[in-house]
Amino acid sequence: MTTKKGKSRETRPPGIVKTLAELAAAASVSSRTIATWKCEPGFPVEPDGTFNIWKVAQWHSVKKPQREMPGEDDPEDKSEALELWRYERFLMAKMDREEREQMLVSRERIHAFVMTVSGLLRGWLDRLQRKHGAEVYESAVNILEDIERETDREFGDDDTIEGDAESV
Repeated sequence: MTTKKGKSRETRPPGIVKTLAELAAAASVSSRTIATWKCEPGFPVEPDGTFNIWKVAQWHSVKKPQREMPGEDDPEDKSEALELWRYERFLMAKMDREEREQMLVSRERIHAFVMTVSGLLRGWLDRLQRKHGAEVYESAVNILEDIERETDREFGDDDTIEGDAESV
């Protein structure tokens, strides 16, 4: 591809970056962290010297559990920091397993479900109003609006829902 000034601009497929700085930006870590990773065994570098973001992410996810804390293998070490680290590692392993087993539900799915239930309740409330009058209807609608407001506060509305990641 050439630019207006006649210079050649290289196009790369999605997910391929050329520099450590680009990879650091894509991974949301510092360039120094990427440089450290690059020195570790198995760090994926393409034959042309570029980096495939997806391969790096996969390498990092496999590498993460191998990180050790000093004293981790000493069952007699009961320091508070080590115990907290062990517990956090346990929670991460549990969450990884639950994610693989599809036991976790994304925030988006929870939000969509609650909003669907809310819509169904609104239909029921319309029938309730016709049968029992506006006072009962208004009271129920107020409760329903509170539920929707809390759902949006907790899980975000349709405009602010972030991708999962964070499926927790």
